[in-house]
Amino acid sequence: MTVGGAHQAAPSEVRSVKTAIDDVTVRRGPGTSTEALGIIPKGGVVPHTSEHNVQGEVYIDCTNQENNYWVPVNWNGASGFVAAGCVIAQ
Repeated sequence: MTVGGAHQAAPSEVRSVKTAIDDVTVRRGPGTSTEALGIIPKGGVVPHTSEHNVQGEVYIDCTNQENNYWVPVNWNGASGFVAAGCVIAQ
């Protein structure tokens, strides 16, 4: 399946889970200019659907650092991306 120009794993292909370190917006593509699909609340756990993060738009992450890596996730049945600097490995 392709979302925002990047291949997305099917929900059955979950690789690991990530925990949000703050409220994090799930985006359709790897960038802040793409459609918002929902918000993972601080402490929320989300399936990470790829072994690799993808490069996308640059943003300021939850630790106030510039970053351009995005994590492919599945949230509430939708495939999307979250800012890599706002989630940690579980």
